[in-house]
Parts: sequence; C-alpha cells; structure tokens
Amino acid sequence: MPPSPKVQSALFTRLPKISPSTRLAILGIGSELRSDDAVGVLVARRLGTRLPQRDNILIVDTGAVPESFTGPLRRFRPDLILMVDAAALGIEPGSVEILAWQDVGGFSASGHALPVSVVAEYLHAALGCELLLVGIQPASLEFLGKMTPAGRQAVRRVVSGLIRWLKTAETPER
Repeated sequence: MPPSPKVQSALFTRLPKISPSTRLAILGIGSELRSDDAVGVLVARRLGTRLPQRDNILIVDTGAVPESFTGPLRRFRPDLILMVDAAALGIEPGSVEILAWQDVGGFSASGHALPVSVVAEYLHAALGCELLLVGIQPASLEFLGKMTPAGRQAVRRVVSGLIRWLKTAETPER
C-alpha cells in the first residue's frame, strides 16, 4: 500500500528552507508516451497553472530532454533546481522520495536522451546551485499506456506538497 498523503506531506518538510527571493527552477521531466513516465511533466504543468507568476520561479516542462533547457537555466541563474521525474526507487508505486543529485545515478526509470544523473551533474557544475530530484516511483512505463491511479495520485500530492513548501517561504518566521 502506498504511503498515506500525511506521510508524503512530511516529505516536503525535508526540502531546504528558502526565502521569498530564492531563485527556484522546477524541471518536470518525462514522456507522456510511457504511462507514469509523464508524472514530472504533469507536475510542472499543474504548478504552472496553480502558482502566480513570479520573477524568481521558473517552471519548465522539459519533456524527455532536460538537457535542451540548459540555456534558459543559465540565463535564469537559479539558487535551487528541483528535477521532478519518474524514478525506479524500488518502493511502492506512487511513492515519492527527495534525493540529492549525487544519489540519482542508479534510479532512472525514464527513456531520456541523457540519464538524469548526467544532466544533474552538468547543471550542478555549470550553475553552481543546489539541485535535488523529486523522484516518483512509477507503477507502469508501458509505451502508449495510460497513467496509473498511483501516478495520478502522486502528481496531486507532489503539486500540493510543493505549493505548501513554497508558501512557507512567503510566511515570515515569528
């Protein structure tokens, strides 16, 4: 059974504290042609419609080629990049983990042009920013398959968890 949404919500408290001026890039990675591989791109799209436009937040649906967006990322100069992607973590389908970029080497579940670990290493070296992977365990990567219920639930939990996390940056500490 997948972790409860309450447990998943606690996961986002492990993200670093950010300020209202932190330059944050969120990259939604994946392919809609492979069922749950679309989780990252759907998270990016939903965040794009639910968050107000801000100069310090860049949300990008990279599809299966995140390496194609290094130019816009260089111009944006992020302090933190969150890469959201399906990841073979060996846990229950729909479960979410937050991983340091150095730990993403063996977790790819997607058919990207370059492995996410290579893109993450390059971005870290080129931009000198903090970089984390929000990995979502897929239930299926079937070609031309539909997204599974576990994938759809994970997208909802990740979007709401990231929105709550971003709101903590807007609320001054007392």
